[in-house]
Amino acid sequence: APLDYVVTVDTDLGGDWLSVSETVGTTPGSLGVAVNPLGLAAEEAAYTGTVTVASAGAVNSPQTVQVNLMVRGYVNPAPAITGISPTGATAGGPGFNLQVYGSNFVSGTKVRWNGMDLGSVTFLSSRQLRVEVPAGFIQSA
Repeated sequence: APLDYVVTVDTDLGGDWLSVSETVGTTPGSLGVAVNPLGLAAEEAAYTGTVTVASAGAVNSPQTVQVNLMVRGYVNPAPAITGISPTGATAGGPGFNLQVYGSNFVSGTKVRWNGMDLGSVTFLSSRQLRVEVPAGFIQSA
């Protein structure tokens, strides 16, 4: 007879790097397990998680599968800027959006203006960023 089941996911360091395709189901069934390393440390680290399937009507319930993920150290290639738009601004003018073009941009890339980080950087692609430049950054020439 078919059994209803519930699936739970737990990770040793928290976060949402481990997920399943369904959290409830009925037997017979299948379950997809996925790993998303975005947001994990870039340096080498080991992560452990568990996927548990439980069914109130099963004599061997719950069943737990351990999932191990090893992140090897990875260094993103250095970003390179090939152009910006607009290419100029008037001293004392209003703030504006600056488009930065290049290569090897990643989510979280920072843009500096005269040695200071600009706070609002929008990652559009590995080749383009949009940056809000506040008026205070262009007060003088």
